[in-house]
Amino acid sequence: HEWGAMGRILTITGPSGAGKSRITKALLEEEGFSIITSITTRPKRPTDLEGEYLYLQPEKFDELEKRGSFLWVAKLRSCSYGTLKRSIDSALEMPQGIKIMILVPEILRILCDRLQGKNLISLFIKTSPKKIRERLMRAGLKEDEIKQRLNDQRNWEKEMKASGVPYHAVSNDGDLPETLQNVYLILATNPPTN
Repeated sequence: HEWGAMGRILTITGPSGAGKSRITKALLEEEGFSIITSITTRPKRPTDLEGEYLYLQPEKFDELEKRGSFLWVAKLRSCSYGTLKRSIDSALEMPQGIKIMILVPEILRILCDRLQGKNLISLFIKTSPKKIRERLMRAGLKEDEIKQRLNDQRNWEKEMKASGVPYHAVSNDGDLPETLQNVYLILATNPPTN
């Protein structure tokens, strides 16, 4: 695939179990795609994608936050997450390719504002509750965790719409090649802007 001469950012949003990591991993295997590294204070998980996070001690993270280095910071279950402003700026300065980020809707709004909507393509991964349940069960989650995540899933689309960020809904109930074809179509019909 040839994706144009300017760098673009592709965000992937969706509830737990929707297939965000699976889709991202498949895209990263294609030429022209790379990931924007975010920073976290939590330990590495086996499901983390290569290059998805830089793992820092809380003191170092706090130091960067105090300096105003982050575009956004979020706290979740006593861990901190953030993306450096310079990571976003350098992603767009790279002459070609698509840089991927997996984000939640409230952070997506911050990114959209920073980019003024330019060279940003946002995907919302839609997956049926039945498929999400199957995936979470395969991942070894307990029933109470699955129920909580299915409950969270009901709020994701509302949050995405409320964010005000233009996005493309991509169904991920079928097989991965079909989902990827839909993603490629969206990328091909949304060229870079100056």
